[in-house]
Amino acid sequence: MHKYVYFVHIFAPDKKYNCDQMKKLIPQRYKFIIKLGRALHTYGVQSYKIQYFLKQVAERKGVKGAFMDNPTWINYVFYEEDDQTYNYIETIQPGEINLGSLSKIVEITNKVLDREITFIEASKLIDEIDQPKTKEHKIIEFIAFLLSGPAFCVILNTNWISAIASA
Repeated sequence: MHKYVYFVHIFAPDKKYNCDQMKKLIPQRYKFIIKLGRALHTYGVQSYKIQYFLKQVAERKGVKGAFMDNPTWINYVFYEEDDQTYNYIETIQPGEINLGSLSKIVEITNKVLDREITFIEASKLIDEIDQPKTKEHKIIEFIAFLLSGPAFCVILNTNWISAIASA
């Protein structure tokens, strides 16, 4: 899985940067918006909602911007008062279906928009969503999959032998 990041600064078109250098050039006030857009896209929020959320968060931060989300990339354009423009384009592979993470990221975004949490707190919460599953989570998930067949047999009102055999 390749990840490409393009960062265009209008006043330095002749300079060549690699991905790490480009990420360091992003002004601090834009980093949270980019991080939020990446998370919203990865967890499966619809494009029109991503654009709406990013526009609202940008206005909340006092940043002028325009955002475009497509199935494999997001384009962020930030406008400065002195006609300076920052254009950040990032290709993002679609994430797996994870309704828990989807609901968490939307909840975090709504809390930011309602001013219930700060941008720093929201950034930490987004990082927590990205944490890999622990061993306990994997064991619980395994048991849940193991019991889903017998539970379905019980719902269909089959006999207990079918339920036991489906485990």
